[in-house]
Amino acid sequence: MPCAVTAWASSDAQGEAKDLTMCETLLSVPRVAQILDISRRSVYRYISSGELSVVDLRTGNERSRVRIPSRDVHELVRRRTAASPRR
Repeated sequence: MPCAVTAWASSDAQGEAKDLTMCETLLSVPRVAQILDISRRSVYRYISSGELSVVDLRTGNERSRVRIPSRDVHELVRRRTAASPRR
């Protein structure tokens, strides 16, 4: 099934809007921590530094329910991947 073209905005830690497509997968903080094999605290550090953006799904006065676009996780890994030294 093709992906919907509809887009909405999320914001990164600096408040800059990022467009997302409707079919983009949103990941929980524990899931991102599991994927990257890091602590949840480290995921929140990446969010605070702006390396990961979030979508806040909170309704009313509930605690925050943030999700991270899977695209941001892929981009973080791409940026952090070091080229292997040539021998």
